[in-house]
Amino acid sequence: MTDDMKDTTRKEADLIIKDAEIKAEALLERAHLTLGRLQGKIAELKRQKALFEARMRGTIKLYEDFLDSEAAEDGSEPVEPKPPSAGS
Repeated sequence: MTDDMKDTTRKEADLIIKDAEIKAEALLERAHLTLGRLQGKIAELKRQKALFEARMRGTIKLYEDFLDSEAAEDGSEPVEPKPPSAGS
């Protein structure tokens, strides 16, 4: 009887372990999929940031050129930007 109980207990333990392994593998697979999606989103956000920065620099350059041309038409000196004060 004792050997039968040990075998039954061992089989139940093996089933519990196998079930846990299957669940762990499924969880790991979902984690990998989530990681891939997040990495894709991060890459897209970096691309959008670079595009925004390029457009902003272009807009600033456009306004800077406009102000320089206005100053040239007025015969005045172009206004040079002042560096930010140490207190700001």
